[in-house]
Amino acid sequence: MVPLTPGTATASGWRPVLVPKALFRGIDINELIRQSHKYQPHGTLSNAHLCSVCKTIHAEGLFLNDQSFVCQPCCAEFALRTFPEKYEMAERMFAEQTKRRTQSWAEFQQQHGYVFVDSPLVMIAWASIPLVFMNPFCLLLTFVLFGLGYRQRRRSKDKAINRAKLATIWQEENPEPIRTPTKYFHDPTAELSARDEALLRIFLHWPGYPPFWFALRKEVRRLDGHRCQVTGCPSRLPLHTHHILSVREGGPHIPENLVTLCVFHHALEASAGHQELWTDVRNQYFTLVRQHRRGNHGVKRHLRRLALVSLPEILSLQTTFGLCCPRCNIDALRFLILPDENRVQVSCNNCRYGNHVTQQLTEETAPKLASILIVTRNRGRWPLRPLPSDLLI
Repeated sequence: MVPLTPGTATASGWRPVLVPKALFRGIDINELIRQSHKYQPHGTLSNAHLCSVCKTIHAEGLFLNDQSFVCQPCCAEFALRTFPEKYEMAERMFAEQTKRRTQSWAEFQQQHGYVFVDSPLVMIAWASIPLVFMNPFCLLLTFVLFGLGYRQRRRSKDKAINRAKLATIWQEENPEPIRTPTKYFHDPTAELSARDEALLRIFLHWPGYPPFWFALRKEVRRLDGHRCQVTGCPSRLPLHTHHILSVREGGPHIPENLVTLCVFHHALEASAGHQELWTDVRNQYFTLVRQHRRGNHGVKRHLRRLALVSLPEILSLQTTFGLCCPRCNIDALRFLILPDENRVQVSCNNCRYGNHVTQQLTEETAPKLASILIVTRNRGRWPLRPLPSDLLI
């Protein structure tokens, strides 16, 4: 079994979704807190609990699946976070400095907001030159217009130059704030404080399925090659993602604590939460019926067989898993189904090795064949569970 450590490289594909502010969007924290009380430790009588983050006692808070408690203020704080504490403070400081600088620049613009505008008198003076040829007395008027216009232009230019100098001085006194590079929770180089790690446990031990479950499940299936991890299982049924250490036992939501199983083998896992799977495991080969009551009569959960494994399916499985003889390690195997004896017989044409398994459903027979033969490819990482003793075959 892989150690349950959340920092391994295999977990990198799902961690970019760990942005608290985005994941908490649309989640009613009060409703989440109310539903999480089913994870409250047994025997707890007091209404006040010690918060695992702020280490203070509160009455209202979130119970995680490892039975730790996070108070409501800490949950509300985490719901507003985007980055770890160090980078969140730097980002907020940068935003505040940028806001203050913008306001200061607006005040400067209002006080010294002068822009150079050319004098219209100069244009009028140039337009009056043709009048000089018509009436010499207009020459005096033209000179006066030129004098006043260029004087007004010079004053306007001096004001613009003075304003530019003041703007330069303002820029030197109010430099643009420097933005510190931000790092997210999933960044392996990010510096996480003790409070960050305590808050991160809210996601890793979310009561029930976490809001990033689909991304995490996708990553686990990618790591498992989109196959049921019971060696020999053909994985025709829908795939589920199973917690190795169950959620009720405090199992973290990380790839190292998850394994891909088909719905048939998932239903065989010993957990009360898997009882509901028995009504969902149906295909053209069998139907699984969970325990129920019919009037006053109790019906045990049982398996209704519809079709046993066939020879073409076994040959397909040999190709998929590269089944070889355990004695000579050669794939010269021959399979024979004996329907009268309800057996699948296997023999080697090279070394005369022989063995047999019970002819059952493909999801049962194929892993048993894999257990007596050598598997050269697509080996899973999860053991075959026997059918529960209370199943009526």
